[in-house]
Amino acid sequence: MFTSHVESIQATSKVKLIVIPLIIALLCVVLIPLIAGIGIVLLMPQTEEAMISPSSTLSMILNVLLSLLVIRFMGKVKLSTLGLTTNKLVKNILIGIFGGFLAITVVTLLIAALGGIDLIFNFKPEYLGTLILGVIFFAFQGTFEELIYRGYLMPYFSKAMKQFWAIIITSILFMLMHGLNPNMTALPVINLMLASVVFSLIYVLSGNLLLVGFAHGTWNYLQGFFYGSEVSGNHIQESVFTAIAQPNKDLISGGGFGFEGGIITSLLGVILIILLGVAIKKKHLPS
Repeated sequence: MFTSHVESIQATSKVKLIVIPLIIALLCVVLIPLIAGIGIVLLMPQTEEAMISPSSTLSMILNVLLSLLVIRFMGKVKLSTLGLTTNKLVKNILIGIFGGFLAITVVTLLIAALGGIDLIFNFKPEYLGTLILGVIFFAFQGTFEELIYRGYLMPYFSKAMKQFWAIIITSILFMLMHGLNPNMTALPVINLMLASVVFSLIYVLSGNLLLVGFAHGTWNYLQGFFYGSEVSGNHIQESVFTAIAQPNKDLISGGGFGFEGGIITSLLGVILIILLGVAIKKKHLPS
């Protein structure tokens, strides 16, 4: 449970609970991807820039592994405090995958039913390698982001302040990390905040990093590589379907930002926050 992660933290000063974790998180989010990216490019130069490639996938794997090392040894944080455990490993991963699949599928079908997009079959055999590589990339990408914001920062912030504010502040940081994504407008900003709160509440309920990480990664992967929407403004070409946004329907479809920029995603986020909040109250967990 998440509460046990918070209780296991021995630090009491604001410096150790807020300042040092923020510095280490910044190293993980900025410096490690930069170093890993440069190293991979030097070792595996590529002529075309693509979101998913062997080099970008290896770089994402390194992001997770190096961040774990930095948090574990610089931050002196136990893996169990980060929500990493082998207990019910497969079950938690499958729950995360199913949750991510269900959420993005509901959003896609509602957007299509409301005329926001046309779904066109787009698969070609030559896409198969990228589609498989994308599974690995997003498994680590979702876990990487959840490691930083939910696994590491949220318990430390919750030790220093009320859990409500820990969730809000980490969600703002999560949103800011995506602030330079293409086609960013007001509604995507709101939706990124809502999504972060949803993942935070899932983590409060489960206390399991892989569950929330795979839910996050599955949402992103299926959104882009199965349903063919932009992923936070990033265009995906090699997908099973292509979601073609319809004219004057950006509020529904999300326009150039993808499904995460539409009102349907907003509504789902609000509904999930309410349902998760009720579940937390029933379990008498702090929120």
